[in-house]
Amino acid sequence: MTIHKTELNKRLNKILSVNIMFLLVPLMRYLSIAGKEDSVRFMKHVIKIIKNDCKSTLDDYEIKRKDHEDLP
Repeated sequence: MTIHKTELNKRLNKILSVNIMFLLVPLMRYLSIAGKEDSVRFMKHVIKIIKNDCKSTLDDYEIKRKDHEDLP
């Protein structure tokens, strides 16, 4: 079974929207309490999580795409 680009886009959008939705409210609370350095460190951590989720989805897409190309 292959993943088409539209499906890939849907998955990436879902990852981004879910991560942003669940992290935005706690993030705003944290930023209002924490100092500037802690806020920057926390933002970098959040971006890393989202980046890793997107990368794993893209890697899955590449693996399935390559498997599909090898089929006769």
